[in-house]
Amino acid sequence: KHFAIITDHGKRGGLEHFVKILVWSGWADEEKTKKVIKFHCLDVDTSAHDAAGCAEAVQKSLEEFSGLKDFKVTAVTGDAGGGAAVQNLLPALVKMGVVDEDAVKINCLMHALNKCLESAGQDNFC
Repeated sequence: KHFAIITDHGKRGGLEHFVKILVWSGWADEEKTKKVIKFHCLDVDTSAHDAAGCAEAVQKSLEEFSGLKDFKVTAVTGDAGGGAAVQNLLPALVKMGVVDEDAVKINCLMHALNKCLESAGQDNFC
């Protein structure tokens, strides 16, 4: 099985939090007629706000969830800011052996895309 993991690290209400969501392709029905994207929130916990600390948190969460047997994370996505940004997190995960060297990173563009719309809306309607 191949999985992707989505991560986000932040601070809300004075508390550090690190969200880890597992994503994969699966069947929508038992007859296996339609594929869908499935997801599962592994957990939300505190961790250091750096790549090494977040990589350790990902490893712990995956081990608790799967034991890492017959389980391969082939893509990592998350935001591009802060110490646990995806471009920093992926090399730390590779170094720890949590993901293979050929795993890919995908920068999250949601904030960037929403910011353009927000700015245009404010310029035109506010």
